[in-house]
Amino acid sequence: MKKIVVIVDRNVEAGKIANAIAHCSAGINVSKYDEYETSNGITCTLSNHPIIILSAKNKNQVKSSLIKADEAKLEYSFFASTMWRETPEEQVAETKSTSFDELEIIACAIYGESEEVDQISKKFSLYR
Repeated sequence: MKKIVVIVDRNVEAGKIANAIAHCSAGINVSKYDEYETSNGITCTLSNHPIIILSAKNKNQVKSSLIKADEAKLEYSFFASTMWRETPEEQVAETKSTSFDELEIIACAIYGESEEVDQISKKFSLYR
């Protein structure tokens, strides 16, 4: 079974973490969706894979998870502090011009087979 985990830096304020989680989740290309229909015909489409939000002690743990996901060739998305800029163009330019070592990775979403994702995320606890 496949799943998505989003690992976040618990030291960042909740509103900013929520924003990072939303962007990272949207950046993951999952292959299966389910359609949910209410009794009055309003519908929504959601991933049928579990999405689990985990808490890291700091941004270095989040960045380490991102690197491990890249090395394992898993699908991933991330959100860095450079992405809190006025326009998408500024966000892209700032992210590209900042050295990777200096990037503050706020959140990292990882998608793949549960066993592979668990190898990276097993040391983290649920975000509260």
